[in-house]
Amino acid sequence: MKQIVELAHQAGAKVLIDSAQSVSHMRVDLRSLNPDRFAFSGHKVFGPMGIGVLYGNEDLLNETEPWQGGGNMIKDVTFEHT
Repeated sequence: MKQIVELAHQAGAKVLIDSAQSVSHMRVDLRSLNPDRFAFSGHKVFGPMGIGVLYGNEDLLNETEPWQGGGNMIKDVTFEHT
């Protein structure tokens, strides 16, 4: 994975690692891997359903708009605005 991240960065790509299937089975060194984002769901690490982790570079996370809202993210829903 580290080599893939390095090659992607060399090409100018941003890297998101979806570790949902592996995070509970193997040690992860995010400093060594250096992904731009890293995600996994909580129930895969024996947590409650419906939670998860999105780790990433703070500047990159701040410039990324949510693509889908849900839960308590939305105060009002109308045909004109959410």
